[in-house]
Amino acid sequence: MYQRKNFSALLKQYERLLWKEAMRGFTPELIEAAYNEAIIGLYEASQRFNAKRGIPFIGYAQSHIRNKINTLFRQYTKDVSPVQSLDANKKNDNNSLSLHETIRDTSFSEDAIIHNLDLKHALQTLSPTEQSIVYDYFFRGLTQKEIAIKYAVSQQAIAHRKKVILQKLQRILAYDQLPS
Repeated sequence: MYQRKNFSALLKQYERLLWKEAMRGFTPELIEAAYNEAIIGLYEASQRFNAKRGIPFIGYAQSHIRNKINTLFRQYTKDVSPVQSLDANKKNDNNSLSLHETIRDTSFSEDAIIHNLDLKHALQTLSPTEQSIVYDYFFRGLTQKEIAIKYAVSQQAIAHRKKVILQKLQRILAYDQLPS
């Protein structure tokens, strides 16, 4: 069991794992919520861990983190679209949905998967500094001023770099979308 003062050190030590688990299969708008759940999972694991069981802490913690994130995902998919009865009467007007539009699909669409792969590829084409700026701004939620302090440059310089990075990503993604 870790003490509260040691949890911040533990959080720092496992921050990379938390982000990795949070970004696994989530849409960008859910990553922050998944990261917060990952922190809660790490905290719970740190409180319940017993070294006498012979299990390494990393495996124990990862199990707790994944359980918290999976619970969030199940809750999200449950809230996204309620399950509709297949026995519901369908109207024959042009405003009614077809049957395939009413059935909830919990898997990610092929287009979403391809888009995520395209985005991952585009991010990999950036320099390490550019990747770090994107990660800090979009995934960690740092402000431009905080990132500027990290790189010892002005906030305006970060704003300009962010604009250039987004334009570069936009060009890469637009190029990838052209028919072959």
